[in-house]
Amino acid sequence: MPESSASVVFQEPLPRLLEGVITLRKISSGAYGTVFLGRDSARRELAVKAVSPQIPAEAQERERCGLECYLEKFQCGGDHLLAIHQISPSGEPLRYSMELADNLNDPNTSDDYCAASLEAWVERNGALPVRQIVDFMHQLLDGVSELHGKGLLHRDLKPGNIYFVRGRLKIGDLGLVTSFRTDNALIGTREFIPQGISCASTEMDVYALGKILYTMFTGLSAGEFPRIPEKLMKDASVRALNEFILEHACSESNERRFQNAEDFREAFDAVSNPAERQRRIQKRLRSCMIGGQIVFVAAILLWAWSVSWKKSAPKSIWPEGYGELHQAWYERIPPTDSTMRYKFGRMDCGAEGISATVSSDDRIVSENFEMYIEATCNVGRANFVVEFLDSTKSVVDRVRCVLTPRGVFSETTVLDGTPNGDVTWGIRLLPIDGTLMLLANGRPVLDASMPHEGPPWFVRFSLESESAEAADGRVKLGRFCVFEAVP
Repeated sequence: MPESSASVVFQEPLPRLLEGVITLRKISSGAYGTVFLGRDSARRELAVKAVSPQIPAEAQERERCGLECYLEKFQCGGDHLLAIHQISPSGEPLRYSMELADNLNDPNTSDDYCAASLEAWVERNGALPVRQIVDFMHQLLDGVSELHGKGLLHRDLKPGNIYFVRGRLKIGDLGLVTSFRTDNALIGTREFIPQGISCASTEMDVYALGKILYTMFTGLSAGEFPRIPEKLMKDASVRALNEFILEHACSESNERRFQNAEDFREAFDAVSNPAERQRRIQKRLRSCMIGGQIVFVAAILLWAWSVSWKKSAPKSIWPEGYGELHQAWYERIPPTDSTMRYKFGRMDCGAEGISATVSSDDRIVSENFEMYIEATCNVGRANFVVEFLDSTKSVVDRVRCVLTPRGVFSETTVLDGTPNGDVTWGIRLLPIDGTLMLLANGRPVLDASMPHEGPPWFVRFSLESESAEAADGRVKLGRFCVFEAVP
């Protein structure tokens, strides 16, 4: 008998959205776009947002500008601000990668993934206890203070745009971020915009914090403000928070509302729960005392170990003339693998101008190595190149990136900027799973193939301006060092 026919489901192939990022699966979608789970060459899982091509170009460009404005100030995110890793080049559909929020279903895995936003958390858990609210509000106040401290406004603060990342609250959805101006457009979500203002300001972000506080202690959406479930009003702490919001945080009177996060914090601490506030202060004092004792003991042990190690270390480990200042700089850049040893380096390469080139005097003989170099420039854009050379000093392979006042980027993701003094970047290059990962100030920038010819290699670093300001500009290669596995 012939085989019975069976339905076959063909899955749409996953798109390659960003350079160096593998798309694993779709995790959410909506009218504005789709979010995918991805993995970069550093083996980190991250979220990749692909804005729908149906969204008008004007709206996409506004979001791109917001992301670039944020990334200029926060290359690695913040303690309570989501990190943006990569943005698609201008002229292409808007796509960008960012830190992956915790999984609301199981924080220890990305299976059955549901992003742990504050909105989803409140929907699942209902009204939160005051102690938890106090903790969450302090985290959010820290995040808003970080943002405002750099001269930026969020303009769309709400529970759905706040995420748990490794258990910590972080402010995300940064596409409407803008710098302080007197003519900032009043855009965002209606329930979180105060009445009586004509343009976006710090007051708008702080007002939104009041609405977020309302959702946490009531378990209701901001659209139901100012309704309070009657059973909650039996709690004196809830009554105090309700009065705080009605009279100040979300007052209809402009004069009574808070103008900045610090005024909000001071008033919130005074009413939220005096006993809880005192407990937090005592906890911080105990932590500081314990931390100070640990640091003191660790410093003594480290000093004793360094004295013993210097006496027993073979002289061949350190090059001749290796001074105390150089050693202090080297010790701030430990290798990721404890078996690696210092190979060679410079205190100050002394190569500068509109182009700079420095070559190593020693060779790398193992594929298990790490390099670190400082690069400084005060131009709009400069090309940084690491070249691997064979024994005849011929180029075997090279790795390129671009330096701008906004950061270090791959050649496909560049945010140009206007020079405003010298900017120095610490660039690190190391092999990970058969590829070369380049990081700038700890942030992954690009991954490249390993040199097609194996070691030994000499290394040459080059930095060259390609800006219009080159005649008045300056680029410089600073100190560098190489670590290598010792057989």
